[in-house]
Amino acid sequence: MQIFSRPTYDRIAKYVLSQDELVRIDILKAFTGISSLSSAIQLDEHYNPFDPLHNLRKLINASSSKTLFETIRNSTTVEISLDGKKNKQAAEMLKGLSGLYSDLAHAFPNHRHRSSVDFLCETDFGYITIEFQVAKQDHWDKRALAYISSIYGNQLRPKQDYDQIQDVIGINLLGEGSIPYWKDGNFIRDYILVDQRSSKNKIPSLRLVQYSLGDVDLNHPDLQENDKLKQWIEFFKSAHEKQSTPPSVDESVKKAYEMIRVDTLKAQHPELLKASDDFFSTLTEHDKAVEEKGVERVAKNFLKDGMSLEAVARNTGLSLEQLKKLSN
Repeated sequence: MQIFSRPTYDRIAKYVLSQDELVRIDILKAFTGISSLSSAIQLDEHYNPFDPLHNLRKLINASSSKTLFETIRNSTTVEISLDGKKNKQAAEMLKGLSGLYSDLAHAFPNHRHRSSVDFLCETDFGYITIEFQVAKQDHWDKRALAYISSIYGNQLRPKQDYDQIQDVIGINLLGEGSIPYWKDGNFIRDYILVDQRSSKNKIPSLRLVQYSLGDVDLNHPDLQENDKLKQWIEFFKSAHEKQSTPPSVDESVKKAYEMIRVDTLKAQHPELLKASDDFFSTLTEHDKAVEEKGVERVAKNFLKDGMSLEAVARNTGLSLEQLKKLSN
């Protein structure tokens, strides 16, 4: 019986990160290596503070706005009163906007691709994001860099100076814990801007730290020297496989395990548990389909090379019926 839910599912992870600031700070300290970090204020996940047009897009594309502008556009007479007095200019403006509504909706699409991060908080060291990417994506580096660059470049407001821009750190936890993501012997990649002519010249304002959970060896020297990081990596990598909270973990890690107990989530947040189960069920089906497609490609190549159906079946595990369909 499964005791703990999967902490790498983004909604479960957000739940853990949002419940207790001490747990949140402990996680950030472990994955950034900033031991002196002392505050981490969660920013509202329903509002992207670095997208100043977010609310405008939302207003323009609301169904009530669309209905209103359609009604105005189809009306022969539009009258608007302000403080009890008819205002001709306001009526004319709304009438004009009603004719341009489709242009407005096109210029400010509500579903425009934005840098929406899994978890964002403001700390005494700047902004820190945490992203969980379970399914492998070859372009993940570009996506992660786009996220933190968007946050870094959209901080300033009118009349603010560049010295008010805060640093941004992006933390990526990659994979669901069992399958290697990189397969190169490493499980941590830590990027900043470095001068190619002299590595001593660095711009640390943008930092991207990535952890491949499937590549982790818990006996790695880095983890032997950093027990706190080891505890949190083990939590995100394999909590869902454990039958009890590991002994001798720190209090903050113990709290995190208690938060994701299946029985607790069933009683208090059943929607989170169901969403997590549904997500990983879909992911498993996707991975299986991808694997089957890969085997089918190999089988097709064998058949093109003239190998017999029986020989291809032995080498790929596909049935003769499947191979006959492929050959056709």
